[in-house]
Amino acid sequence: MHRGRNIYVLAGLILCLAIFSGCWKQTGKEVVLEKPQQEYVLNVGDLAVISLDENPSTGYSWHYTISNEEVAALESESNQEAEGNAVGTPLLHTWKFKCLEKGNAEIHFKYYREWEGPKTVVKDLTYLLSVK
Repeated sequence: MHRGRNIYVLAGLILCLAIFSGCWKQTGKEVVLEKPQQEYVLNVGDLAVISLDENPSTGYSWHYTISNEEVAALESESNQEAEGNAVGTPLLHTWKFKCLEKGNAEIHFKYYREWEGPKTVVKDLTYLLSVK
């Protein structure tokens, strides 16, 4: 009699594992993109990480566009202050882009003052993604 009950308990556990394993969020690896104009090959689910120095006290900041938002989209962004409290100390601005589906995308970064607009770009960087 206990053996029959154990089989049902075991079957229930296996069923729960099967159901919940599909609910776990599968995450890929983080790939740091250090060099603009280089093609980076990533997998669906990976995070493309780009970190750039910026100095908001001068009014300059990075602005990005993605050529194909079906392939990659912004997952998160953060700022890390440099050590020290000196005025004008640059920040390290980090963006994490999630690779959503297979294809190619370019992430363009332009460094300019918001109030002057993109026609006054002082730095222009492009990162090339090939998602497999």
